[in-house]
Amino acid sequence: MAYLTGDTSSAIDALRLPAESHIAHFYKNQDEGFEMSLKTIQRGLNKGELVVAMDPEEKGSFLKTKLNEQGVLVDILEGQQILTVFEGSETPEDQIAFVDRLIERSKSFAGFRLLGDMVWTRNKNWNAEMVHRLEKLTNHQRKNLPAKYICQYDLGVFSRDEAFLAMQTHNFTFYNQKLNACPYYDLAPK
Repeated sequence: MAYLTGDTSSAIDALRLPAESHIAHFYKNQDEGFEMSLKTIQRGLNKGELVVAMDPEEKGSFLKTKLNEQGVLVDILEGQQILTVFEGSETPEDQIAFVDRLIERSKSFAGFRLLGDMVWTRNKNWNAEMVHRLEKLTNHQRKNLPAKYICQYDLGVFSRDEAFLAMQTHNFTFYNQKLNACPYYDLAPK
């Protein structure tokens, strides 16, 4: 009945992430990718979490604009280091070090939430091996950390092989509006 009357929210609105999540969000269109980014950031801020978003410059600017339009005081939150919108580091190791510093700061928050549209790695000229190395390092970094990591993969940019590598390093996938435990995660070499 809700569907017929138009009273439904999107699957992204209803998405409840497990406490220790490393999610690969595979999307086919920019609107879906953007909606997930916006909802993820808003939900983290509303919960009192330290939130970081790694995005290509143009998407990061657009996200900030949309958040401001919705009453989120982005400049103040960035000044207080509650929200960080960042274009990513030059190497996987530098990126992990950057996030380590944020994790240390997050101890005085209700949690830690990281969103990365992995297209940012393309802007840094990373190859598939570098992205895979970052994802594996992230799994070591997040051990025993109640944090939510959402890594977005634009299927118009990343190949099937790269998507499969991503599935091996994420314990959950979000695709076609469904959150699933990833069967390839346990099989991945540790």
